[in-house]
Amino acid sequence: MSDKQAERIQKLVENPNLNNWEKSFITSVNSYFQKHGRVSNKQWATIQKVEANYSPEVIAQRQAWSEGFTDEMRHNWNIAMDYYENNPPYFQGLVHQYRTSPEMIPTAKQYSKIVENKYVQNVIATIKAEPLYSVGSLVQIRRTAKGSHYRFRDCFALVVDNNGPVTSATKGARTYSILPFGESAPIKIQERWLKKKRGSK
Repeated sequence: MSDKQAERIQKLVENPNLNNWEKSFITSVNSYFQKHGRVSNKQWATIQKVEANYSPEVIAQRQAWSEGFTDEMRHNWNIAMDYYENNPPYFQGLVHQYRTSPEMIPTAKQYSKIVENKYVQNVIATIKAEPLYSVGSLVQIRRTAKGSHYRFRDCFALVVDNNGPVTSATKGARTYSILPFGESAPIKIQERWLKKKRGSK
């Protein structure tokens, strides 16, 4: 390996902006180089990729992206992180990073992959949509209700809250709090398991 290549590795070792994976990789490669005086072609190719992430052009692009990260984009990113936290195993590394540093700004690639996919877009659309049933209105639990709601099928209920979390990309996944007739405490149920009470206006 040439002295120039050794200098490039050392420059990366001293770069304080490397992410955790890059820092771990460069540290490992540098240790290997110090012991063997060389690196493999595959290692060198990866070194060049890491190096390219910190070229003046790429740094300028990241700066422009960060400066253009709007409040709406932040809101959508938060929604995506909440969604994936409730639906592992995808993107759990980023979810952990987000919970540790909520102010983090994702890269443009991360934002596109995580926020702009159809699942998160469905969640965002559900959150933005007006609830079908207003607080104080009467609803009926659908006969198709499943799981813990099975025993409440066809029951009438009062809507107590209609602004609960959306943790599923399924249509009608908004969470409601309703009080079934004859019950002493409200239950949580998704909008898709509800319908307008027959005969109510």
